Amino acid sequence: MSSSLQNKKKNLRSSTLHTLRPVGGAAPLPTAMVPTPPEEVGAASKARSLSPVTRVHLDVAPEAARELRASTSFSAVVGSRVAHAGMLADAIDFAFAWSRHAKAAEAWQAYATQQSRFAWDYVIAQLDVVRSPLLAAEATDPTIGQELGAFMRLVSARADASRRAVATRRTRKRLKAPAPQPGASSSTSPSATASPSPSPSPSPSATLPTTTAPRPSSLPS
Repeated sequence: MSSSLQNKKKNLRSSTLHTLRPVGGAAPLPTAMVPTPPEEVGAASKARSLSPVTRVHLDVAPEAARELRASTSFSAVVGSRVAHAGMLADAIDFAFAWSRHAKAAEAWQAYATQQSRFAWDYVIAQLDVVRSPLLAAEATDPTIGQELGAFMRLVSARADASRRAVATRRTRKRLKAPAPQPGASSSTSPSATASPSPSPSPSPSATLPTTTAPRPSSLPS
């Protein structure tokens, strides 16, 4: 596909997106899309060991570049063969400019993520409203699922994700359960089935009846 045709399609999608009405309290879509990085950037960055950038680099870089351009002693001390003051100052400004782009991208990512959550929250609520009647109609008329295949998947996406999450939790719980010990039996142990020991018999002193000696009768006078 030629680059001109790709640009036409991209511009058409961009112009269509700009006419969409904001929903869910989200802000209108931006008029310019975030530029797409070249594909070779990832491979190039992995092949290099990059120096860390400190807070001081970012704080003093613009002022350092201005000082370097106005300096009359830098070339005398360092020498133009080692480093040219103007070229080094341009390199500092160039690096600092990319740092500003990176910071702006981080802020834009947070903002864009928040706006997308607002919009999707509205959409998901609307999908929940139409889900039940659509599924009921599809149960009796399969052509609805054929006509609206992608939309039916969108409608059921949250319920499907919940079912998968439940299944995953059950699987993890089953895997964490302790395995039965080898040779273990579910029958009751002998100690548990042994008959209770008989209670001690009462001592003889406790069981023998007590007798009272007869009192002698009085003699006649």
